[in-house]
Order: sequence, then C-alpha cells, then structure tokens
Amino acid sequence: PLQESALATRRRLLGNDHPETLTSINNMAILLQWWGKLKEAEPYLRECLERKRRVYGDDKEETIIAIANLGSQMLYMGRAAEAEPLYAEGLERSRKLTDKPNQVLINMLGAIGTLKNEQGKFEEAEKYDREALELNRAAHGSDHQDTLSALGNLATALKAQGKLAEA
Repeated sequence: PLQESALATRRRLLGNDHPETLTSINNMAILLQWWGKLKEAEPYLRECLERKRRVYGDDKEETIIAIANLGSQMLYMGRAAEAEPLYAEGLERSRKLTDKPNQVLINMLGAIGTLKNEQGKFEEAEKYDREALELNRAAHGSDHQDTLSALGNLATALKAQGKLAEA
C-alpha cells in the first residue's frame, strides 16, 4: 500500500514521465517480484521501459537497465524466448555506453550467460560468462562478490559441457 500510494502521488504531482515517477513504477514492479506476483509486475516493467525509451532515448543507461529488467522478468516467468531479444538489445546498447567496461555491460553479459545456460546453450553461455568474468576482474578485482559470482557462472557452463577440470 505504501508503494502504491507513493506511485499515485508521484503520478499526480510530477506526471507519468518524471524520473522519480519512473523510479516508483520500477520499484512497484520489483516489490511485486519479491512477493512472487510476477504477472502483476510485468505491466509495470513494460510501462517503465516504454516511458524510459520516450524520456531518455534507447541508448541511455536508464533505458538499458529497464530493458534488462523486463528481460529478467520474462526469464523468471519461464519465457526465455521473449527474454532473448531484450537481452540482445540491452547488450548491444550497453557496449556503446563508454569506451571502458561499465557495470551495465557487465550485468548484461551475466544475464545473457544465465539465459544461455537456461536454454542449454552452454558453449554460448561460456563465451558470455568469460567476458563477464574478465570485465568484473578489471572493474572490481578478483575477490569482489560480482567477480566471484561470474566465476561461478562460468564454472556452471564449463561443467555442463563436461569440462570438469577447468570448471
């Protein structure tokens, strides 16, 4: 109820396309996801992405994160075929953000690696997981939780391919 009230207030006072309203729309979706109400979360994520595309454009970090969030929602709901083009778009756009590795790119690589593992495409997953690991190490060092998570994702893809010693 508090999140619903906050969103309604922001819509009324700031308008639907204000950055704080967009944050509230996204927060409503995340809250519903936490509660396991995935079908109820989906319209909020779709609205958030649509509005961010219009407000920020397709190639801004805020929009790319919304693309990834909707892709993750599709994966959570068992709709990997719908997640795949969203993740592909997010990856392509995140590569353009800066010349150096960025967290949005790292997260997109990890998401696509997870998707490919879910689809049983372990060689493809390995490729994305290796790049995510390399960028995580460069950005955070070897002992950071994101680097360790990327290492685990790569090990999963390697194990699935029978590359046990490397895994």
